[in-house]
Amino acid sequence: MKKSFFICLVFIGSSCFSQSNFLPGYVVLNSRDTLYGDIDYLNWNINPEKITFRRANVTQEYEVQHLGAFGVTGEDHYLRKTITYQLGAIEISDAQESFDSPSQTKDVWLRVLYRSDYSLLEYNTPKRVYFFVLHRFASHGELVDELVYRIRLYNGQLEKDEQYKNKLQLFADHENKSVAVQKFLATSDYNRKDLLKVFSLLNEGKSSFEDKKAIPVKKDITGGIVFYSFTSSGTPVNDGSGAYFLNTATWESTVGFRLGIGFTFASQRNFGRLQSRLGINLASLKLTGENTNSGNFQKEEYNGEAYILEPNYKLLFSLNPLKNAQFLIGPAIGYSIILKSSMQSRFENPGVVTVKDDFPRVKGGFLSGGLDVALAGSFGRVTLHYIRIFNMIDGGTAIVTGNGFGISYGYIF
Repeated sequence: MKKSFFICLVFIGSSCFSQSNFLPGYVVLNSRDTLYGDIDYLNWNINPEKITFRRANVTQEYEVQHLGAFGVTGEDHYLRKTITYQLGAIEISDAQESFDSPSQTKDVWLRVLYRSDYSLLEYNTPKRVYFFVLHRFASHGELVDELVYRIRLYNGQLEKDEQYKNKLQLFADHENKSVAVQKFLATSDYNRKDLLKVFSLLNEGKSSFEDKKAIPVKKDITGGIVFYSFTSSGTPVNDGSGAYFLNTATWESTVGFRLGIGFTFASQRNFGRLQSRLGINLASLKLTGENTNSGNFQKEEYNGEAYILEPNYKLLFSLNPLKNAQFLIGPAIGYSIILKSSMQSRFENPGVVTVKDDFPRVKGGFLSGGLDVALAGSFGRVTLHYIRIFNMIDGGTAIVTGNGFGISYGYIF
């Protein structure tokens, strides 16, 4: 049954790979005609070089040279521009001793981050991100200029070429906003958040479009069950009154509940392809085991249960970057804190029964790891869990570890 859980979810999730994500949008042809229809929206991290457009049940692929602009309603807008940019480094790992680097000129679709008299545009490549300004400063037409930023390592020291600050300050002086912009630029960095603030100051907060995408944070409440199995290893436990062969005990499979709350932080693009989840679970755990003809006793019985508070962290990767449904997989790690436990052992010989309370003693806390496979969408999130419990018994030389296979449903809000 445990295997069937994973097979079922993998089968359901694999069906997501063939899905498209058509959303209402528009395209502007080279003739300047605007067509409305649906665009296969992939929440691109890297600026796209082609898109799929559907209108009246007819699907058409367009590349950069075919469209002057396109947009997905409520999501993204792109403009085609001829840009010249320098291939300078912005990461220390890529830095050279000189600022000098080749330049490149090409037609691309630039993502609109802020649309106004001074517009902020973004070009994201696999290597780095570039920002551009679209303006009419000292011109009768629109011009697009790179906001130049690059770094170098010279004599072992990091140096920055922040030409973009000079250009933005020039615009600010022209618009009589020098003081406010200069103060902010002094502590700003070359990133979307800070540049959006600068462009808001330049344009007095007036814009026809502003990309306000932030790191999505989703909350969830989950509930489910876990099927546990345990194994023993190590050597017998000797407490001075006898040896107990906990290390060779066999354990029954048991079932426990798992309730939790969590917060998931997703990347801004690719529909949160990379997600981190911080959560805390309340769970139950039951132990039922025995050992026969162990040496000192004809029969050893171990019974108990524990209630656990488990802070945990998960790193999930979406295998299909779609907005309507995601198939996720990733590792999980947690630390179980025992809220309450009750253990009792029974040792039998002919005519003699010995009962020991709080034996074996459950540790006050222990580590667990595992793997999650989940299917998430507007319906919530269904997750299959593999849980590996490291030694949970404070039994000296005896070790009890566990494996858990669980299923849970999460309501996302």
